[in-house]
This record gives sequence, C-alpha cells and structure tokens, in this order.
Amino acid sequence: MNKLALTMLLVVLLAAIFYGVFSREDASIIDWTKISREAQVAR
Repeated sequence: MNKLALTMLLVVLLAAIFYGVFSREDASIIDWTKISREAQVAR
C-alpha cells in the first residue's frame, strides 16, 4: 500500500474514535475539561 493510503486510513480511524468519544455523552466532555483544568493547576 502507498504511504498516502496508510495515512488516510489512520486519519479515518482517529476521526471515528474522536466522534465516538464525543458523541457518547456531554459528561465525558465535562470530565475532559476537569482533567485539563487539574493538569493546568498541577503545572
């Protein structure tokens, strides 16, 4: 396979994963914001 085809497959897989994560619930996004805030405070 060409490198272009492999990169396109990786992009599609990542897009599907992110879509699945963010389309589940709004609570997951809230948890991500809490984690990011805690990480910023920890710095």
